[in-house]
Amino acid sequence: MTKEIRLNAFAMNCVAHQSPGLWTHPRDRTAEYNRLPYWLDLAKALERGRFDGLFLADVLKEQVLLSLPMKVICQSDCRGLCPTCGANLNHEECRCETHTTDPRLAPLARLKQDWLKKQ
Repeated sequence: MTKEIRLNAFAMNCVAHQSPGLWTHPRDRTAEYNRLPYWLDLAKALERGRFDGLFLADVLKEQVLLSLPMKVICQSDCRGLCPTCGANLNHEECRCETHTTDPRLAPLARLKQDWLKKQ
């Protein structure tokens, strides 16, 4: 009975992992991880080496998510869309039920109100 060997590459692009800063290959291009040619060249090299897969560590996903705006808006004065019903708040008020604040957060809500009054 023969066993298959699966070759998988591991790409972890982060500031530090194991043995940070001890040695860098002269042709290292990991600083270009945010450019498409870097990933295309890596994929081609793995194909030439007959690798079966490439594992992208969650650090890469995290960096992509962090680079996205928290709220996508069309203009600086845009009120956006209601996250519940999708109503365009620039043209209409949504008819969603307003939920009461969790009573455990009431002290923080008062603190915020006081702070906004001082502004």
